Amino acid sequence: MEKIYFQEGDVVETLWGEKVDGTIFRVKNLPFHIYGISYDDLIETEIVDDQLRFKAVSKKSGHSTYRVFLLNEKSFQESWQPIESLGCTFEQATKSLYAIDVPENSDINQVYSFLQKAEDAKIWEFEEANFEHNITK
Repeated sequence: MEKIYFQEGDVVETLWGEKVDGTIFRVKNLPFHIYGISYDDLIETEIVDDQLRFKAVSKKSGHSTYRVFLLNEKSFQESWQPIESLGCTFEQATKSLYAIDVPENSDINQVYSFLQKAEDAKIWEFEEANFEHNITK
């Protein structure tokens, strides 16, 4: 695993990557500040100033990423359980900032519904950091 530097404007974030081949890495954790990247995406990197840096997305994993900003810590677990039951996982950056991974085979409509329900109940606010699911009607 290697640290890969991502930059969007003034925001710099490092994510862990697993080398696949040459300059191609698989993203192995969730972004808290950058957009357009999800867990297991394949990315192209380059060395700049002795740092491994993100260059471009090579192949999307099909995962989507959401961010949650907690408003009510005591209710997190109760609101999280139905989302977890759909195969989602999370990483915690701070006491109130979480990133959520929605795997390709998870029902994105149900996940979104649970995220919205908790936001409506003032448990958290959420945002979409990267959407890659196929929506079928």
